[in-house]
Amino acid sequence: MRKFFYEQNHMGTRVNITLYTNKKEEEFMERVNGAFFIFQNLEQRFSIFKPDSEISEINRLAGLTTAAAPELLNITAYAINLADETDGIFNPLVGKATAKNGA
Repeated sequence: MRKFFYEQNHMGTRVNITLYTNKKEEEFMERVNGAFFIFQNLEQRFSIFKPDSEISEINRLAGLTTAAAPELLNITAYAINLADETDGIFNPLVGKATAKNGA
């Protein structure tokens, strides 16, 4: 059995995929690339560090009523529940604390 390790950076963290298999690498690379594509898509849509992301657009419209994608609403609800379950150890509502240069 061989070990294959792949790594990419997304949303300020490392995403690792480790496979143990007897298959040849070309037999599963489409799936590995597909998994990383999912992370790329999520980062593009929901990263506060990308000025053209959906979440950045909503942040620019703070105080105004705006539409949000159902996926964003689901992720936000999940994150808020996770904050409650961890007594605030995980907190998606840190706002300006995560902004570049404290802005």
